[in-house]
Amino acid sequence: MDEQEKISQEQTAPEQAPEAPQPGGAKRSGSKGAIALIILVLLAAAAVVVTKVVIPNNRYAIAEKALTDGDYAEAIAAFEDLGGFRDSADRAAQARDAQVEAERAAAYDEAAGLLDAGDLEGALAAFQALEDYSDSPAQAERAQEMIDQRNADAYDEAEELFAVGEYEKAIAAFTALGDYADSADRAEEARDAQAEAENARAYGEAAALFAAGDYVAAAEAYQALGDYADSAQRVPMALYSAATALADSGHSAAAAIGYYALGDYADAQERSMKLWARAAGQTVDVSGDMAAAVLAKGAQAQAVGADTYNYETGASPVMAVALGDGWMACLHEDGTVRVTGGEGGDIDAVRWTDVKALSAAEYLLALKTDGTAMTAGQSTPEEPAPDVSGWTDVVAIAADSAYALGLKVDGTVVTAGVGAPDVSEWADIIAIDVGPDYALALTADGTALTVSVTPGLEAPDVSGWTDIVAVAAGNGFALGLKSDGTVITAGELAPDVSGWTDVAAVAAGDFALGVKTDGTAVAAGEDATDVSGWTDIVLD
Repeated sequence: MDEQEKISQEQTAPEQAPEAPQPGGAKRSGSKGAIALIILVLLAAAAVVVTKVVIPNNRYAIAEKALTDGDYAEAIAAFEDLGGFRDSADRAAQARDAQVEAERAAAYDEAAGLLDAGDLEGALAAFQALEDYSDSPAQAERAQEMIDQRNADAYDEAEELFAVGEYEKAIAAFTALGDYADSADRAEEARDAQAEAENARAYGEAAALFAAGDYVAAAEAYQALGDYADSAQRVPMALYSAATALADSGHSAAAAIGYYALGDYADAQERSMKLWARAAGQTVDVSGDMAAAVLAKGAQAQAVGADTYNYETGASPVMAVALGDGWMACLHEDGTVRVTGGEGGDIDAVRWTDVKALSAAEYLLALKTDGTAMTAGQSTPEEPAPDVSGWTDVVAIAADSAYALGLKVDGTVVTAGVGAPDVSEWADIIAIDVGPDYALALTADGTALTVSVTPGLEAPDVSGWTDIVAVAAGNGFALGLKSDGTVITAGELAPDVSGWTDVAAVAAGDFALGVKTDGTAVAAGEDATDVSGWTDIVLD
């Protein structure tokens, strides 16, 4: 029985009464203590072995497996945790090298994949990043050669597009090449060529419009071309031709505005003034139930109605007439004015010169050749005539009993006197007239405008008029002369003029008067005066 079994039996044996000490007992007790000490030493040694040898070996084996499996991060961490155990430091370094090698191999494979996929720039950057790994320099050189060849091919294609005039595509192709060769410069040159081609095409279209007689459209087309070729010079040329076409077709006032807008181009201002003088000329007039006309090529002026006035001209023919309150004013071609009639003595017009147009109410209104205006007489015995002393650049006039209108060369209208209408919004006006309760205007586009001057009374509605070349304001109605020689009316008191044809001029008062192209006259309305005796009325 060994010592351990003895100890066990002694621990499990039933307690017995103490025995008397036996000889030799002290020696057995000492043996037991030695044995226990030995056991403790052995246990401690075993613990050291497990801690210092067994566990590190196990962890070392795990790290080795991670390294073998390619789990480099785990292997590095495991070897580093082992510190100085065996060759852990070396193995950690080897794991790092293996990790770098694996990463570079993966990067190389990715670069190769980019190259195969045609992402040449991506492949080039990837191989360059690998520096001297494997054959990365050679692969980078290969990628660069492929890029150069691709760019060269694309450059050639861009040049072909440029050569055949496909400028938009050429611009896109050169732009896509970035800083390759002179691609940026060629892209800019393609843009310039494109602009030149577009301008040349637009210039040709403008020239075609001009040749077709569409001068306004041609002017707009040339204007849009800016300073291309001689486009800037052709703009006023086209507008001048447009004004000339208007003048040739009898639209004197519209042509006058067109010439005036050209400023000092050629003889535009001279033509404008001459045309305004013609447009402002009034060879017929109606006031109340009286009518007046210039007859026999200007040798005579006559007024018929309640009274009859006959005026025989002198050396200078009469070019316009205006009926006032009991008198008739006659304008001679030399710019002088004479008044005839029983009640015209207080109209001191006989000393006027340089006059080019007349209009009359209770007073006489005159337009001078310099674009200013003047009056003679009074609106009423108590009221002076409207003050027109500040008017300038006026080309046509219209007189009402209390106010006056002046058409300016730029197509706007000025007013003077008591109760004048607000015409500040009127523009592009080419003719004006006044009735007892409203003002009437003709616009350059052949439409008409009216404005009431008497509260509670509506002006004739002319909003639907088109293709109008002349207007006249009557008592309760308006007349519009159309370009085909017919006449339309508006207003509650409008007379029937539906049968009128070949009319060249109109005037209105208490009735409507039309001058036909053969120099005869027609009249309509309940109070119409007999004008059948007129056969040689002067037309503009």
